[in-house]
Amino acid sequence: MAQLIKTGAKGEQVTSLQNNLKKLGFELDADGHFGPATKDAVEELQAIFGYNVDGIVGDATLKLIEQQAGLGFNVTAPDAITRGLQAQGKAQGEGPTAGRLLKKGTEGGDVRYLQRKLVALGYTNIQIDGKFGKGTEDAVRALQQAFNYNVDGDVGEATNKLIYQQLGYGWRADKVA
Repeated sequence: MAQLIKTGAKGEQVTSLQNNLKKLGFELDADGHFGPATKDAVEELQAIFGYNVDGIVGDATLKLIEQQAGLGFNVTAPDAITRGLQAQGKAQGEGPTAGRLLKKGTEGGDVRYLQRKLVALGYTNIQIDGKFGKGTEDAVRALQQAFNYNVDGDVGEATNKLIYQQLGYGWRADKVA
């Protein structure tokens, strides 16, 4: 594949991409049109596996998608975040720093990725929709409070590091007495 697949692309190549993304657990229609849902799924997968998050499918991202579909990866699985970090060669509890400050009102694939991490930490009352709303903010605040962080509900570098550390330790909010 020499051509990039990105927002606005249409055709069988996009349908094939979307079918593979569906195999990976992303909820989207395989309609052959590379729209916002496809871009969000690509961005989230890129974030999970430590790729440059641009929502564009070049050779490397396409190979990742096809490889992970063949390996049975599923973004909704409880170990999805851990598998992504292991594939990057990251030590337990080590993850990428936050690309941008995530706070109430923010939207995108990085927010969806944050929401999946929070669910993996036991905050199950979050809708994984890529929109940083009240449920996501409440979970972030609860996590910050549990570890005596500045409770502001925002996810910057320090809170992002805390999230990865606790994922590595296997900490879960729903298991705390």
